[in-house]
Amino acid sequence: MIVSFSGIDGSGKSRTARGVTEELRRRGCDAQYSVPAYASYSAFKQRITDQMGDPYAFYGEPAAREAVDCLATDWLTWWSENQGRAEGGTVLCCDRYLTDVHAQARQLGVPVDELDRRLHPLPGADLAFLLEVDAVTARKRIEARPDVQPNRSETLPWLERLAEVFTDMTKEPRWRLIPLDASRPLQLSVTESVETILLHIGS
Repeated sequence: MIVSFSGIDGSGKSRTARGVTEELRRRGCDAQYSVPAYASYSAFKQRITDQMGDPYAFYGEPAAREAVDCLATDWLTWWSENQGRAEGGTVLCCDRYLTDVHAQARQLGVPVDELDRRLHPLPGADLAFLLEVDAVTARKRIEARPDVQPNRSETLPWLERLAEVFTDMTKEPRWRLIPLDASRPLQLSVTESVETILLHIGS
């Protein structure tokens, strides 16, 4: 079973996915926090760093297309490694998923038709949560991180653009996004997600 947590940077995707994993396990479910190794994307960013001095210098540049292609490769690799778990009953709590790759492509102005063809082998999420928070709040959270400085992809204009993309995607039936108010305390989003997942498992 695939459960995805999507949203702009600073919305709390990772913390929510980890919290849901822990709570599901506490309730006796076979659950796993899941994210790709991002080998292709990391190698791409290292090359961009070597060439341009900033791993996110591809934002707004033609190289953004290659970045999205690398993300697609990493998720396809993830599926080849996790298909058995997903089909065997493990709840894979995905920190991002198809929705996010598609959203980033739109944010960067990368055509999505070819992306859809590449990602066709990946199944849709059984449940897809969208953590909703305004860009200003997300930016403040990013600035408050004690260990990681904000990068070029986390500027307010790029966050606002990504938020607009996600808002547009909520209107498209193909994504079936379940909204979560991410401006609330984390535990509320975790509890709401877990209850929804358990209802889905029991249905």
